[in-house]
Amino acid sequence: MNELSLEDIKQHINQQNLYQQSKRKNKRLAGIIAPPILMLAMFLIYTLFGIIFGNEVGWYLGLFVYWMLCGLLFSIWLIGFEKIKQLSVPRKLKLKLIPLIIFPVLMAFIFRYFSGTEYNKINILGALLLVITAFGNGIFEEILW
Repeated sequence: MNELSLEDIKQHINQQNLYQQSKRKNKRLAGIIAPPILMLAMFLIYTLFGIIFGNEVGWYLGLFVYWMLCGLLFSIWLIGFEKIKQLSVPRKLKLKLIPLIIFPVLMAFIFRYFSGTEYNKINILGALLLVITAFGNGIFEEILW
């Protein structure tokens, strides 16, 4: 039976530590480099999708690509699936957070009804897209980014 010496164990631990440090540095660098690359890539995707599918459909398809590619896959690579699961666990609502929840809804209501801005009536598909957009934004941007 092949026994490991204390030196072999120390060397293995040092190699693992160096690997983990290198991995953290690469992820840190990716976190710095990703935003400008993301801006350029998404500009090109939105523009291309707008030309191919029209502005409205192209925008939603571009948003889907953004959420899946950058919001989900990049986040899984950067922080790991287990950490994402931990972030997704519901927590007890604290009373001091209620104003932070009510404020955006109140401001949207005030702007919508008191600004004099006219809005087109929305159809079922448009309403469904808005709901999906709200959940997508909440999950892929607010939680993960």
